[in-house]
Amino acid sequence: MTLPGLIDRKTLAKEMCLPRSVVDAIFHTLPVTRFPGCPRKVFVKRADVIELMERGTTGTPGGVVLRSQDKRPGECANTPGPGTR
Repeated sequence: MTLPGLIDRKTLAKEMCLPRSVVDAIFHTLPVTRFPGCPRKVFVKRADVIELMERGTTGTPGGVVLRSQDKRPGECANTPGPGTR
């Protein structure tokens, strides 16, 4: 059995440079995983996040919409762009 790639709110926000409100919306949209003994810590599957984003960018209702001016992963507002220090 292979375990799914799980991601928590903090990691998703950091990796995708998303504000808390967007991360909260993603977690409310997707099925979450909780483990016994850790009721407050929740995770979603990375594959589900990717699928949600792909649905949005292809125009399927229920997804997210990425505009060309939106930042891509690794391009946070506080992260210098290529060629800068």
